[in-house]
Amino acid sequence: MSDERFKKLIAVLIAVVTVIAAILAQLQAEAGNRDDRANRDSKRASVEAFGLQIRGSTQANYHYFTAFEQYRELETLSEAAEKRHDSKAAERYGAMRDRLLDTSPLLSGKDKKGKAYFDSENEYEPDLARFESDSYYVQVQNLIQNFKAASKVKDGWDYKANSYIFHLTLLAVSLFLFGLAATIATAATRMVFTFSGLGITAAAVLAAVQVYLTPVPDLRTRNGAIEHYSEGMGLVHQELQKESIAEFDQAIAAAPEFSDAYLERGRAYLYMETPELSKALDDLKKAFELDPSNSSLYTELSWCQYLLGDFAESIKTCQIGLQDRPDNLQLVFQLALNQLVSGQDKEARETYQKGLDAAAALVAEAAQKKEEAPSQIIANLDEGSRMLDDLGRVLEEKKGNPAPDKIKGKTEALAKACEELSNQLASYELSLDSTGKPPQGKLTAKVEVTGFQDTSGKTPKDPGEGDVFKGSPAQITLNFDFEGMKKGQKVVHRTFKDGEELESWRWEETWTEEGAGSWEEPLYPEYSESFRFEPGEYYVEVFVDYHLAGYGNFQVEE
Repeated sequence: MSDERFKKLIAVLIAVVTVIAAILAQLQAEAGNRDDRANRDSKRASVEAFGLQIRGSTQANYHYFTAFEQYRELETLSEAAEKRHDSKAAERYGAMRDRLLDTSPLLSGKDKKGKAYFDSENEYEPDLARFESDSYYVQVQNLIQNFKAASKVKDGWDYKANSYIFHLTLLAVSLFLFGLAATIATAATRMVFTFSGLGITAAAVLAAVQVYLTPVPDLRTRNGAIEHYSEGMGLVHQELQKESIAEFDQAIAAAPEFSDAYLERGRAYLYMETPELSKALDDLKKAFELDPSNSSLYTELSWCQYLLGDFAESIKTCQIGLQDRPDNLQLVFQLALNQLVSGQDKEARETYQKGLDAAAALVAEAAQKKEEAPSQIIANLDEGSRMLDDLGRVLEEKKGNPAPDKIKGKTEALAKACEELSNQLASYELSLDSTGKPPQGKLTAKVEVTGFQDTSGKTPKDPGEGDVFKGSPAQITLNFDFEGMKKGQKVVHRTFKDGEELESWRWEETWTEEGAGSWEEPLYPEYSESFRFEPGEYYVEVFVDYHLAGYGNFQVEE
């Protein structure tokens, strides 16, 4: 090829590459614009979700803990006045109570189906969860998913924009090589630079085409997937797991790659009143396949495997999760629980102790910073204790999940281990929460809860069959026998209603007796004429020097 013809060819190549570079520059600019737009959308959704969560929860708390509590107090005062045969006072209190209904949408409002949140004639308290779902919770979940979706769109267009920049850089190198080829006289060297430039150009164009053809999925445009997911989360918030599944089904049908929908549907199957564990396992595995970065999946997946009796797989899941998050106490206690039911008693106790030591270290670290004990640590200890209690009930009743025939070891020894370890976790929970330190020494005293009595009137009344009190008593007293008690010891009792601790009822005193005897302690120390025990299941624990020493339970019916 003559020198003149070669230079014309190089000129054509330079022109073509320049046109391609211009196209890529336009694509890069468009990708950058979409990246910026998605970034703005994600930030807006994040700010709106945060603001709505704060505003909504604050308003809901006001309507429940102020408006409703005032309503209930006025109702109780009216009842108390009736009992004193003061009909005028009862009428005034009743009128004030009824006027209060119109001041709060929780007390007088209705949902979109026309169902009232509070039926004052037939219900003891309003449906706070349904009110929260309608007023802000569903919308917050919608905004959170919009934030996630916009963030993924941003990442997708950011990747494209950066890729195009790289491709433009390659084309610049090609142009440089073509320019060198046009200025060098040696034919062989010309060919090397020319073919090198062509190769780099071809690689850049092919890569750019692949990037261009790669879609950037946007969950926000997927036929109401986010809306159905949010409605499902609202039902879960109301503990309507079974009803939520239909919404998650529609979300998944609209967006088969929607990992959060698989996760929440799996949780719904897992925590239904009658769990569907196989379906839960399938959904959790699918969610893990779609988004393995979601650390919460390890706890749910390992728990599902445990309930199915697949302890070996559950142990593996816990161990993998702990590689990324060694401070995840929930996984630590689930690992220990699986070891316990697998017949690995020694390993289980060692793992529980590691978790307790880690909890104590985290609380001590917070104390050095003059901060309160992290609430999540206390919650993990409580959950670990409850899991052991649930296992103890399975062993006692010989039914439930995991199936008793899959549990290894002698039932009596395992039940005893469950009680010992559960008491240890409960003791750490209270001691770390109250003192910032693990419980000191060993429990030497013996405490046996002998029962509860209604001490509202002049004569104490025992509960009925099944330890059930009726008629909303004003005062219930804890009775227990004790041995080996010493003066100066700290005695604490705490009360739970329907699984939640009534923290304001936690009572601590310095023991003044010595040796053995019987004791009576009112559960609600701030007795007033208007107070009544609300219907529910109550559970009471007694601690000596922050060691769990005794416990008992009773029920109040409306």
